[in-house]
Amino acid sequence: MIFARLPAATTQDNFSKRKTQNPRYRPLRSNRENSMSIQEYIEEHGLGKKVEDVINAAVKAKAPEPIAFMAEYLKKQSPATITKVVARQIFDSRGNPTVEADVYTHKGMFRAMTPSGASTGIHEAVELRDGDVTK
Repeated sequence: MIFARLPAATTQDNFSKRKTQNPRYRPLRSNRENSMSIQEYIEEHGLGKKVEDVINAAVKAKAPEPIAFMAEYLKKQSPATITKVVARQIFDSRGNPTVEADVYTHKGMFRAMTPSGASTGIHEAVELRDGDVTK
């Protein structure tokens, strides 16, 4: 096996210089005109309380994998934002055309179909089969 030879020593000054040149290690901008401070961001979004809650839940559950538990816990706490909707015409068990839709969120895919029937409630949707409003 062949290993690459590393330089014998790197001075602290060289390391600091490389750190500031790398965008991953640049400090957050402290200019308040361009961005809010870290503390302001934490307070505005209530992150302190949320982090405390998720850690307490992981400890209470005695989770064997606390990071995975906390990720799932936070995922459940966030609202399900719709990312995609796919709709299609299908035929129900009686052969009537109806609509089925797949709704995608970051929490999963959910599918539902509308019944095609003789509902007569005042708030029911009106079927427009073949453009005939009377049906």
